[in-house]
Amino acid sequence: MKLRLTFIIASALISLFTLLAQPSRDHRVDSLLARMTLDEKVGQLVQYSGTSAEKETLLREGKIGSFLNIVGAKATRDVQRIAVEETRLKIPLIFGLDVIHGFRTTFPIPLATACSWDLH
Repeated sequence: MKLRLTFIIASALISLFTLLAQPSRDHRVDSLLARMTLDEKVGQLVQYSGTSAEKETLLREGKIGSFLNIVGAKATRDVQRIAVEETRLKIPLIFGLDVIHGFRTTFPIPLATACSWDLH
């Protein structure tokens, strides 16, 4: 019983120290926004359908924040890799599919996946 209680207390202390060591979410967001240029801020609002060499160049410059209609794990991974490895601020992309309801079924549904990000 004492060993279990010690383990619980140690786990709680580790969790507390981890939380205290991390900068607050608001601070991280403010820091990121302060480092962004105006072009990068506007770029986060830009969404293209599909990809091309020209769009990949814009992505590397931080001028694209999301893509529609990139289908398949490899294509999605290739474009996301550019965003998180080759851009200045390493901001991940948001992906969506513009599909008429009932025309094609996709799993997981991107909106449902986005709703699963419980940050609390």
